[in-house]
Amino acid sequence: MNVVTTSKSPIDLPNGVRITPVIDRTNSDGDRLSVARVDMPVGTSTLKHYHRITEELYVVIEGLGEMQIDGENARIVGGQSVRISPNTVHVIRNIGHVPLVFLAVCNPAFAPDDEIFTE
Repeated sequence: MNVVTTSKSPIDLPNGVRITPVIDRTNSDGDRLSVARVDMPVGTSTLKHYHRITEELYVVIEGLGEMQIDGENARIVGGQSVRISPNTVHVIRNIGHVPLVFLAVCNPAFAPDDEIFTE
């Protein structure tokens, strides 16, 4: 059993997006899964990117977002999830009037060298 207390410091990006690691390679004995909470202020977005081997699942907790995967757009709201396959370019934007909050679940666990930015 691996019980983890989320005590890691959040990562604040220049555009105001905050990523708070929950469980990852640094605080768990596994490398097949990681989870991070992402808080996106109104009007912000991630950079377009893809992962060579990582599959992601965004689980929206609250807010309104627009997800773009390989050029296809969809609105997502609290209570919805979106699966992102490896090698698919994606970006998420907060298009609502409140912060967009979601969990980013990665399999295998997130590794910075697997994230390729396209813009």
